[in-house]
Amino acid sequence: MTEEPQAEAFVTIFDDTYDQPDCRAYFRMMDALGYRNQHHATAAFRAGLDAVARVRGLDAPRMLDFASSYGIVTLLMRHETTLAEVFARYRDPAFDGLSPGDVIARDRDWLACLPRRTPPLHVTGLDIMPNAVAYGRAVGLFDEGYAEDLETSDPSDGLA
Repeated sequence: MTEEPQAEAFVTIFDDTYDQPDCRAYFRMMDALGYRNQHHATAAFRAGLDAVARVRGLDAPRMLDFASSYGIVTLLMRHETTLAEVFARYRDPAFDGLSPGDVIARDRDWLACLPRRTPPLHVTGLDIMPNAVAYGRAVGLFDEGYAEDLETSDPSDGLA
């Protein structure tokens, strides 16, 4: 009888950057890897959301940003900007020496100045990483945010 080889523990390349107090390291890594899924997904999400809002007569639809991370899909859904512009923002060396609090303040101001898409959205962010969700709330991307792992436990009362 031959023994099956044991699978090594899987560690993602995101582990060191995914739960930082701000989004810089994560967005820079995604940019460097050429990761553009959010760009492609947002067009489909927007079309679906527009159709649901039209059919149901919703003036302000609600959206759950599942596996929300730092809120990049919400940012692209709510604001008139592109993924390329977002990634270019965080490539700027001016962000290098800033504290997380300074980045959050700058991002909050930047987002407040960006034109918003219509219809307005009420967004709930959900991710397993507390710092990513906290960042999304702090800069105003998420109206509500939950750091929960639904694979290991039931949703909290607030999320349910």
